Amino acid sequence: MWWDAICLYGGMDHPDRDRINDAVLSVMEQTLTLKEEACLESALHGLGHWGQYTPEHVHQIIERFLVERFDISDRLRAYALQAMRGMVQ
Repeated sequence: MWWDAICLYGGMDHPDRDRINDAVLSVMEQTLTLKEEACLESALHGLGHWGQYTPEHVHQIIERFLVERFDISDRLRAYALQAMRGMVQ
């Protein structure tokens, strides 16, 4: 997945880390508005990784996604719950 291959991560040692994290989380959150489940899964995967560095923000994004999206599969809903706990592979 994209978030496994990109050379960014939430805890990187960079002077602009907070701004980068905000931008990355914004991209993931915007991706969660798409229809294609592969895109949704990718965003949830990335959020699962970022959760260890920005847990409050990640939880808010995923909780909002789960409340607002009634058009997703049960499999994806379960994956979102796993991502909230950082349990993504």
